[in-house]
Amino acid sequence: MTNHFVDYRNADVFLIIGANPAEAHPMAMRSIGMAKGKGAKIIVVDSRFTKTAAKADIYAPLRPGTDITFLYGIMNYAIQNNLYHHEYVVNYTNASYLISPEYGFADGLFSGLEEKDGKLAYDSKKWDYQKEGENIKKDPNLQHPQCVFQIFKKHVSRYDLKTVSQVTGTPEDVLREVCTAYCATGKPGKAGNLIYAMGITQHSYGSQNVRATAMLQLLLGNIGIPGGGVNAQRGKSNVQGCCDMGMLYHLLTGYLKCPDAPKHPTLKDYLEVETPKTSYWSNTPKFLISMLKAWYGEKATKENDFCYDWLPKLDGKDHSHMPIFANMAEGKIKGLFAWGQNPAVGGPQAAAERKALEKLDWMVYIDVFENETAAFWKRPGVNPADIKTEIFMLPAAFSYEKEATITNSGRWVQFRWKAIEPPGKAKSDLWIADRIFKAIRQEYQTGGKFPAPILNMVWNYDLPGHDEPDLEKVA
Repeated sequence: MTNHFVDYRNADVFLIIGANPAEAHPMAMRSIGMAKGKGAKIIVVDSRFTKTAAKADIYAPLRPGTDITFLYGIMNYAIQNNLYHHEYVVNYTNASYLISPEYGFADGLFSGLEEKDGKLAYDSKKWDYQKEGENIKKDPNLQHPQCVFQIFKKHVSRYDLKTVSQVTGTPEDVLREVCTAYCATGKPGKAGNLIYAMGITQHSYGSQNVRATAMLQLLLGNIGIPGGGVNAQRGKSNVQGCCDMGMLYHLLTGYLKCPDAPKHPTLKDYLEVETPKTSYWSNTPKFLISMLKAWYGEKATKENDFCYDWLPKLDGKDHSHMPIFANMAEGKIKGLFAWGQNPAVGGPQAAAERKALEKLDWMVYIDVFENETAAFWKRPGVNPADIKTEIFMLPAAFSYEKEATITNSGRWVQFRWKAIEPPGKAKSDLWIADRIFKAIRQEYQTGGKFPAPILNMVWNYDLPGHDEPDLEKVA
């Protein structure tokens, strides 16, 4: 999300695609309404006619999964009708950069597709920029056939309004109305605000969907200006923290890549592979070593590579949500912590995921109430006696029943005081995590396969006289 909700009030046109802020993000919709009151137009692109669509100046229905085609259609319209922000594109994007002559696109495939170890993969070296020494060759006139702009122009030229209408199911006259209204922001003094949510991200090609939204905004010069931006509507206040704090299997804290055993056997290997020569991420060595020192304290020294060997390593396999449940269904996973999640409903194949849960030996469920995942064993058509999975439910405190910081959709970090005590035996997530770690470390006191990382982890969060860990130390 590039712009705050309050800044939405500066927009001239909203393109809301795969989002329903009128119901899901009322504070965002409040600012959208204020902008509309000042004359802003609202375009809603959605497979459903939502409450947000009811407030729109233009509603464009489309078939699920055709978002990229729709967005490419707008981009092609902007280029063909010279409605893109030329000055912005030349000076603030890579449109003028020249690409290697080896780059090409034909029959739906880019150049450089090769088979390696039985798998197809692209050799991206054939997509490199042309250089003179260390400098990238450019064409500020955007006319060279190998400049990014001309390659992009050719790529999206297939997406004329008739073709887009056939693919998306959106009436051609509605498409033209959308393109005319939104491309009007592709000039100085105008701002187009693109808003998306899970209607864009929750696809097997969700990343490509998001990239398409960014490409459209860059083409029209709608990034880095008041009222513009690519603005994801978050589903929960702390969802960004999932990435920031390293809660995804492939990331460590602060977006550092998790070491991969085949690629990064040593700290030296990791830093050589993952540290770019330029940009903010050229500081990767500082970030990683600082994290290792924070985790392992005095044990992390230069002589032992700051305990890099203690970090968990990936094994070169995909351990994201879907493969986890596929492995679970095959009996390869024995236990599961389901913490604040409901995969029995939110997963891509709910029935298959509920079935996979039956193959577990145990599951620990941590949430504020029992939902479908916790109760998968008593769903209709299932005999609980046939399910071997042992369920442990740990009741958690609601957000107003604990003290903590949150990150809101405007990326503001706010501290919330506890309003009321949690009911019954419910405890805060921090209390639960603290007690689980201490219990695990106690077990390792008597041995284990690899006790060093657990026994030497810095864990000094006790607050004398209090049951809860010290929030300030954790932060």
